[in-house]
Amino acid sequence: MTPTSAVVEAWLIGGEHVHQVLDAWDYFDSFDEGVDDVRVAVAKYGHAIEYLSLSPRDVSRSRILVCGSEGQSLEIIETFWGSGPNRIIWRRDSSRNGEIADFGIVEIHTSEGVQFLKLVAANGAAPSLQSHAVLSPSDELSQIYPAPEQKKKV
Repeated sequence: MTPTSAVVEAWLIGGEHVHQVLDAWDYFDSFDEGVDDVRVAVAKYGHAIEYLSLSPRDVSRSRILVCGSEGQSLEIIETFWGSGPNRIIWRRDSSRNGEIADFGIVEIHTSEGVQFLKLVAANGAAPSLQSHAVLSPSDELSQIYPAPEQKKKV
């Protein structure tokens, strides 16, 4: 992969805008010479706030934009609410030939646990629900959608 840069930015609750331009060596965990696509390379951190050393309770929105040397890109936007733990993570991957794939995760914290909804969309189509799960306070994961298949009795 030809190294590129990443723009990492956040908008704080008070309105301040924080941003940093990272070179590829600071953004990615490692480069595999056989990988030439920023969309599949492994980042050091999963969220913009980690690169900026910010707490989710101080941020209303964050963004990462990485453009590859071959025309591909990825953009990750996170929107926070409820003093930080709740968020929507939206990722857009653009390929060299202009195809776009969108992925979203909605994470909502309640007293009954954490709800996770995963959404997908392609080339401008409306997002559709791919899965819905709940992580209980005792760390038990329950899948709500699609419903778990019933085991057949033999």
